[in-house]
Amino acid sequence: MQNIIAISAAAQQGILAVQATSDEMLLESVADGNKSAMHILYARHRVRVYRFILRMVRDATTAEDLVSQVFLDVWRTAGQFEGR
Repeated sequence: MQNIIAISAAAQQGILAVQATSDEMLLESVADGNKSAMHILYARHRVRVYRFILRMVRDATTAEDLVSQVFLDVWRTAGQFEGR
């Protein structure tokens, strides 16, 4: 039982740490090749990006493809981010 409580507490701290991490910090980590940071950034913004694109293209399949392209571009160009 103590192990479950300890794991739960560690998971909660991890969740809080992720929530406290800014997008700028995540992008710096992505630029360094950190896949976990990219996963967090994707999870944080994918729905919003999808809805934005869907409003423009009005096709779910195309919107999904474009979301993938957007985040692939983020992965490739994270080092060029200027913080504006």
